[in-house]
Amino acid sequence: MKRNEFTPEQKREYYASLRSKWAEAKTLAATDEIGAVYIQLAEMGIGDISLYNVSLILMQAQALGLAGLPYIDFKTYDGWKGSGFQVKRGETSPVFSLTWVGAKDEDGEEQADGQKWPKLTHLFHSSQIEAVVS
Repeated sequence: MKRNEFTPEQKREYYASLRSKWAEAKTLAATDEIGAVYIQLAEMGIGDISLYNVSLILMQAQALGLAGLPYIDFKTYDGWKGSGFQVKRGETSPVFSLTWVGAKDEDGEEQADGQKWPKLTHLFHSSQIEAVVS
């Protein structure tokens, strides 16, 4: 399967759209409701979590009518697999989270200019999975 070729303008629009969603999530993250969810997840011992990603995931879930907590009811394909579940055949990821990555030099070190790009991580909801039967 050949990877799609996008024009520079299409790439700029794509990244502008992701940055816009991130800015929306940052604004929402300042609310007490999102703060309470973040604290609840931290108290549950969920590892490396991001307040802004919690906000971004909840914002999308609410728009789609999906209930649940980020990092618990929304996981990557591999995250569900590692928890003993399988994403149902034909399901597509309705929600995403973002990671910000920077350019790296030949040694694998992040470049000093500090420019970062958003990288999507696709997440599946708990309603899209089934237990793995051995």
